[in-house]
Amino acid sequence: MKSIMLLLLCVVHVNAQVTLPSRQDGFWYKNRIANTESILIEAFFDSLCPYSRDSWPPLKLALQHYGSRLSLVVHPFPLPYHDNAFISSRALHISNQLNTSATYRLLESFFDHQGKFYGNATFNLSRASVVDKIARFTSNSIGNSHYAAVKAGFTDPKTDHATRISFKVC
Repeated sequence: MKSIMLLLLCVVHVNAQVTLPSRQDGFWYKNRIANTESILIEAFFDSLCPYSRDSWPPLKLALQHYGSRLSLVVHPFPLPYHDNAFISSRALHISNQLNTSATYRLLESFFDHQGKFYGNATFNLSRASVVDKIARFTSNSIGNSHYAAVKAGFTDPKTDHATRISFKVC
């Protein structure tokens, strides 16, 4: 009986583990993947966090100054106490899926307009309304021709899974 219980506990424990992504999580800045000649910086950003927003300009200056000697990967890390952070993080995954060169443009747009997506700005909105608001904002940032694809991305289980894995891996 003891061995059966132990086996059952092991099976439950193994099934509760986090699924590892098939490739490294995160968004590479200017698609500049790290190599042996560069220093890798890994940033964990919440697109609706004022601290992430405030740390971006000096980091961007360092990237511009040191050029190819630095590589940056941003791991989306939606914090639970920032309203709608998961939705905005999912928008980053959708954007990256549609056009990798637009992901950082969207991240900067979120940083510039954070106040539109939390607190009183969304307090009385349903989740569906917030998703629509962020989908429109995303398509305005990466190109209005992508609106249908962005909207569809919010119903795609792959983007939901990618966003959840990003949070868990961090």
